[in-house]
Parts: sequence; C-alpha cells; structure tokens
Amino acid sequence: MALSDTILFDEEEEEGEEGEENEEATGGSGSKDNFTDTQVTLLITLILLAGLLMLLGYLWVIVTVARTRRLHTASDSYLASLAVAEIVLAVCGLPAIFILSGSSGFSFASVLFLSWGILFSVLGYFLNAVLIATDKWLRISRPFVYVREMTRAKCAVCLSVVWGLSAAGSLAGAVTHASCLMGDFSKDRVFSSFSLLAIIFSYAIILPCVTTITVFNILIVRIARHQARAIAADLPAAPRQIMEGPPGEHRMQPPGNQPHPPGAVHRKSTRQFSIFFLSFVLAWTPVVVTLPIVHYTEATDDNMPVVVVLLIASMFVLCQAAFGTLILTVLQREYREILKGDLRGIGEKLHCIRRR
Repeated sequence: MALSDTILFDEEEEEGEEGEENEEATGGSGSKDNFTDTQVTLLITLILLAGLLMLLGYLWVIVTVARTRRLHTASDSYLASLAVAEIVLAVCGLPAIFILSGSSGFSFASVLFLSWGILFSVLGYFLNAVLIATDKWLRISRPFVYVREMTRAKCAVCLSVVWGLSAAGSLAGAVTHASCLMGDFSKDRVFSSFSLLAIIFSYAIILPCVTTITVFNILIVRIARHQARAIAADLPAAPRQIMEGPPGEHRMQPPGNQPHPPGAVHRKSTRQFSIFFLSFVLAWTPVVVTLPIVHYTEATDDNMPVVVVLLIASMFVLCQAAFGTLILTVLQREYREILKGDLRGIGEKLHCIRRR
C-alpha cells in the first residue's frame, strides 16, 4: 500500500507539473486565447482599412457641411456631429476592442483607457443617432414650429448636451468598471468583467436608444404617409400623371418623361432615413438578445447556433456602425451632387499633374 501510494503521488505530481506548463504556454487559461501571427496581421489590416475609410469619408462629410452655406442647418449640423462620433469610433473604439482582444496583461490604467474608449465612442454614436431621429421627427411633424424654434443657439445646446453626456457617462462608467476589479487584473477576470460590462451597457444604453429610434421611425413613417395622402387628395390627378403646365390645364405626362411629383424628394428622403433607422434594430437587437446567453453559458453544441448568430450579428453591427451614416449621407441628393463635383475636381487635378 505504501509503494502504490507513492507511485500514485508521483503520477499526480507529474500531471500537475504538466498542467502548470500547459497553462503557462496558453496564458494561464488552459486554451490558446491569443491570436496567431496570421490572425493578428489580418485583424490589423482590416481595422486599419476600415478606420482609414471611415476617417476619410466622415472627414469629407464634416468639411462639406462646414464649407457649404446651404448646409448650415440644424439637421446637417447633427449629421456632422454623427460623423464626428464615427471618427471617434474609428480612432478610439475599434483600436480599443482590438487591444482588448489581443492583450495578455492589464493594469488599472489600461482597463480604464480601454473602457473609456469603447464606452465614449459607442455612447456618442447612439446619442447622436437619437438626436438625428428626434430632429427628423420634429422637422416632419411640426415644420413651421421647427423652422421658427430651431435656432443656431438651440442647435449648439443640443450638441453640447449630447457630447457632455457622452464624455461624463463614459468616464464615470470606465472609472466604475476599473474600480470594481478590486486590483485583480488577471486576463480571465478582465475578460469576464468586459463581457458583463457589455451586457449592462447593452440593456442600459443601447436597448433604450434603439427603442427610441424605433418609435421615432414609426412616427416618421406614419406622418409621412398622412402627408402624402393629403397632398394626393388636393391634386386633380395622381401625382405621377401630372405634367407641368399653365394653371387649370393639367395634362397627362407621356411615359418615360415624368417630372418629380410634388413632395417626391421629401418622401424619398424620409424613406432613406427610415431605412437607416431600421438598420439599428436589425443590427443591434440580435446582439443584445444573444450576448447574455453566450456570457452565462459555455460554447457547447447545444448553444452553438446562438454563438453563430452573435458572430454574424456582430459583423453586421460593425458594418452598420462604420458605414451606415456614410451611405445615408451619399444617398441624399445635395451631398451626392457635392461629392460628384469634388471627385470631378480631383480627377481634373490629377489629369493636370499627369500632363505636366
């Protein structure tokens, strides 16, 4: 019995030493959490490419609003503010997520910086989106009151409130998150805390913002339909069948040469904003729903479909957050015309440089 006990003790000791060596080789978690060199290179390339496209695209939006006099309105100022939030997301949010995923050591300062970068970029993005949805609803529901009341001073106050809440809320959340770790900055503890922070942030900030955007979207579509019916009821014929002419002599427009009916541009703009607001629901709702399930359960065959849904939804979220605002901006006629002129000017300059 003594000899067998000694042999078993030696085998357990060897297995314990092998387990410690494996934990040291895998970062202390029993599995290889770190990315390979190929994965790191691919992630860096994608993040740099997406960040560069976002930086160039949204800088163009800001410069266009600043230099074009007819775009000096409250709505375009809010759009430029959302473009600033997109740049903050590209400069702070995406790098912070990548550093969090690839880092093997943390401290109070690093956790504070990563938390602030992620919270500030996402909070600024959503609050600006809610501001744009509110502005669109006021502009379409009370047009005369909106024109009279929405002055530059009130526009500046709204932007100050949005960015003030973003800065103060993200800083408070980052300090609270770093302090709750109680000095334990191990990799597993930090990852678990960030996952829990994402759940809290999703249900405290993202879900209310998405719900608010959805409500405004429904109200905007409803009001736009009522206005379209009122305009159609006042016309002697269907809007698409009316041809420009002297008063009282409305003629049928021949096919293939129809002018824009009254209110068509307004309805098209409203439809574009409606699709943009709907993308928030389609992108963020699956993430908010599946994130707690993945956090509180292990990735097994039973919940693997939930993990797949979360991964696909996360990719959709990144695309919507990165390029949704830019696509909405380019779809608007005035911005599209300015973009064509800018591209034409760049082409002419490059052509002149080639001739020289």
